Amino acid sequence: LKHNQCESVVSSCDALLQMGSNDISVMKLKAEALLQMRDLKSALKVYEHILGKESDLDSEKKRILVLLELDRGLEAIEWCTLLLRKHQNDCFLLKTKGDILNSLDRSQGALELYGQFLRICPHDIEVLESRGNLLMRMMKYEQALEDFTLLIEKDSTHLGAKVKRAETLMKLNEWNQLISWCTNVIEAIEEENTLPADEYKQLIIYKGHAFMELKEFQQAAQAYREVVRRESGNLEAQRGLFLALYHSGKEEDLSHQFEVLLDLEACDELIYQYQIEKLVTKTKFKQAITLCEKAIDLNFSNHEVYQYYLYSLMELGEFDEVIKTCLNLSNLYPDEVWLHKYRAKA
Repeated sequence: LKHNQCESVVSSCDALLQMGSNDISVMKLKAEALLQMRDLKSALKVYEHILGKESDLDSEKKRILVLLELDRGLEAIEWCTLLLRKHQNDCFLLKTKGDILNSLDRSQGALELYGQFLRICPHDIEVLESRGNLLMRMMKYEQALEDFTLLIEKDSTHLGAKVKRAETLMKLNEWNQLISWCTNVIEAIEEENTLPADEYKQLIIYKGHAFMELKEFQQAAQAYREVVRRESGNLEAQRGLFLALYHSGKEEDLSHQFEVLLDLEACDELIYQYQIEKLVTKTKFKQAITLCEKAIDLNFSNHEVYQYYLYSLMELGEFDEVIKTCLNLSNLYPDEVWLHKYRAKA
């Protein structure tokens, strides 16, 4: 078995069993070989045969793992529940049932099981991380922050936990703490000269988001540019850069950045709206109309886009088009005063 000669193991075990051997260890070897061969259904039958002869906790656990690999999670939960009645503090059973409930979005049950597990095995990093992620999903951000902070104390090299801690600070609107935390982690990564691409860039992006919230738009733009320089296809950074340029009044850079986002097919409703607004402000009404029509085709058609569209048409004297558009929109927005005003003016 150690030399991966699994078929030989299965044949030998079958021969022993046919000779009348009822040795459980032989059956376990056969099941282990079948698992290595990825014959999961046959392995499951062997474990069920073992458990029909005697109670064996190790085989019970293996059966649960096989059921999970066969996507039979509900059966696995049932066996975990039955076994936990006898083995209340078994860490494998607590973690496994917790993970299954977590995957099924049964959050409260998973949280209770992770808590019970960590009271018994407080130094388990994997379960601590799972609970932190679960708390994030449950929007219990302060508790999640405690878990990720504790995880980092136990494993200072866990970069994923450091990114998650930054994300938690962002959810808590702790912008100054977030900038300080990201700066420290980024500097430590640069000193180690490891530069793990994804986590490093994500920390810089979070730092950019914090500067945006604090209305430090030039510093936000600088952060996003750093990410874009490393990865031009990073959509989160490219969108962030556009918004930072918009709020800092960098109009020439803004137009270029909008073209970049168009090429990346990364323009959302807000970005269209802001770019249209800038065109209208600069009295570029034809370009504004073209962009409005494109936004409307993409269903990015909020009130602001329609108002800029009607305003630009009015400025160009396209009164018939204004009336036609207002009539078409009256079914969507029957009570909107601005719509009736544009029609009346036209």
